[in-house]
Amino acid sequence: MPKPFYPPAQVMIDGTRADVAGIPADTCRRNHAGDAGCAGDAGRDAAVQFGEQRGNSDRLANRIKQMILMTDYKQAIILRADLGMGKGKLVAQGCHASIDAFEKARSSKPDWVEEWKESGCKKIAVKVQSERELVEVFMRAKKAKLPCSLITDAGHTQVEPGSKTAVAIGPAPESEIDEITDKLKLL
Repeated sequence: MPKPFYPPAQVMIDGTRADVAGIPADTCRRNHAGDAGCAGDAGRDAAVQFGEQRGNSDRLANRIKQMILMTDYKQAIILRADLGMGKGKLVAQGCHASIDAFEKARSSKPDWVEEWKESGCKKIAVKVQSERELVEVFMRAKKAKLPCSLITDAGHTQVEPGSKTAVAIGPAPESEIDEITDKLKLL
C-alpha cells in the first residue's frame, strides 16, 4: 500500500509563512483525521533557531513550537452533583478551584498558562457523583503531574464543613486533561 501524501501545513508566524521564515515546510503536516502531526525534532529545532535568529525571547520560540506541534490547552473544572448545591454555590466552588489551579500552573508551568491565555482560556465543566470519584480525579491529575486543586468547603452555607466540592485541572495540554476527564459528563 503506498504511503499517503500529506501536504505541508501553512503555519503563519508574525505574518510570515513558516517555510519562508526558515522553518522547513514539511515539518508540520496534517493526517487524514485533521489531527496535528509533527515530523519530530526538526520542527522544534527550527522553531528555536527561528526565534534566536529574530533576536526574540524564549516566549516566541515556545509560541512557534506550540503552533508547529498544534498543542491545545484547557482547564477542566469538576464539580460534585450529589451535594445538591445551588447554582450559585456550584459556580463559587468551581471558581475557587479554577483560580487555585491557575495559580499553581502559573508557578509550575508558565508556558502552558501563556499559551492557554493566548488561545482564549478554554474551560470545560463536568460533574461527578461522589466525593470518592472527585478525589480519584484529583489524584489522577496529581499523579500525571498536572497543576490541580481540590476544594474543601468551610461549611458556612449549603454543605457540611469539610465537604470536598470541586477540583480544577490545568491549564494544561488538552490531551492530558482528556485522559483523566473524558468519561465524565458535562455539568
